[in-house]
Amino acid sequence: METKKKVVMTEDAKRLNVVFEDFEGGMRAFAQVLNSSLASVSRMLSGEQPIPFEVVKTICYKLGYNPTWMITGQGARRNKVEKSGKILIDLYMLETENQILRKRMEVMDIKLKYYDEKIEELLKIAGQKAG
Repeated sequence: METKKKVVMTEDAKRLNVVFEDFEGGMRAFAQVLNSSLASVSRMLSGEQPIPFEVVKTICYKLGYNPTWMITGQGARRNKVEKSGKILIDLYMLETENQILRKRMEVMDIKLKYYDEKIEELLKIAGQKAG
């Protein structure tokens, strides 16, 4: 008898579900906006699949969501930007990408610090066993 693995919905998936609920259209249209397959969007919404950087970027650019909120859940959900003129939109898109990359770097810095601490612990243990 095959048992299905229980998937716990991640915070990222919960935020993606909020975006989908705000979206005016069905899942097929949502998948088209995100440049993803219907199956992939379904897995992302359920938490079975991580949300790729390109999808987060597309949600921020095309749907006007705040990258900080998309990545961390903090801050305003939507960006309030005057969208008049191509230069303003281009600047907005660059700022959005910059915010996304900064948040990703913060997460990577936290992970790196954690791994450095674990390596130090293992080196101490190895030194004690060798001595």
